[in-house]
Amino acid sequence: MIIIARIIIAIVMCLFLYIIVNLVFFGGIVVPFVKTDERIIKVAVTAKDLQRGNYIVCKWVRMTGFNYVLERNEYYIRIKKHVIISGVDLENELSYEFMTAGNSFVFYVVEKKEYYSEDLGDCTEYIVDGWDVLYPVKHHSPITTIPRYIVESDCYRKE
Repeated sequence: MIIIARIIIAIVMCLFLYIIVNLVFFGGIVVPFVKTDERIIKVAVTAKDLQRGNYIVCKWVRMTGFNYVLERNEYYIRIKKHVIISGVDLENELSYEFMTAGNSFVFYVVEKKEYYSEDLGDCTEYIVDGWDVLYPVKHHSPITTIPRYIVESDCYRKE
């Protein structure tokens, strides 16, 4: 009886540890080995997949004038600054739930503009021609089977 109790305690501790690690690293609980039948739209890139170059890393925000918070600039230096991204419109491609889940996006920069606006003050605008999502992908559900992919349910549904 004592052996069974110790086994149960060990299993519960392992599950607890698994949940804590998932919440810290993935922002939700990843259920491995469960196949999803949703169509994959985009595969996430990792930080080590990225080569030095013309890209920035941002998170989406909803505020007047600015649409992203810059996390890493074009020199890959950590920086927190509100910026404008134009050239692609993720708000028309991805669902609101996906955009607000806390994902980081990699934007491939074509041009950078700095200017002053009466309403916003000093502005930085990045004109981009492509994007990727940074691994791990956070979905609007706290339990996920797909931390590497953007799938159909993450996209904007045109009615």
